[in-house]
Amino acid sequence: MIFVDAVSGYRCIFSHVPAIREEEADADQIIAPYIMEEDVHKYAKDVRKKQIDKQYLLKKPDDEVLETSLVYLPIFKVVIESNEVDGTFYINAITGEHEKYLSERWNDGKDLME
Repeated sequence: MIFVDAVSGYRCIFSHVPAIREEEADADQIIAPYIMEEDVHKYAKDVRKKQIDKQYLLKKPDDEVLETSLVYLPIFKVVIESNEVDGTFYINAITGEHEKYLSERWNDGKDLME
């Protein structure tokens, strides 16, 4: 499974398909994607070229796109202002892990393709 973050353009390979479920969210809680569905294929080709193909010296494996879907990752935005800590933190609501790496990429857009 290839993951493409539709806000930053960051892309990678997932070893398994994560659990997905439908939830209601207010429109003001959703960040609009920069990458539209028609552009996802060029990002997937980039992952294929730079990440998957490099793992194979000879014959590359065959692949096909079975499905693409826009799925929102639930993130908690936590703002802390205190004497010890002052900052904004993004926490993955599924894993509880800090999304520091990805949140930095949301702001700089360096993973976006033209």
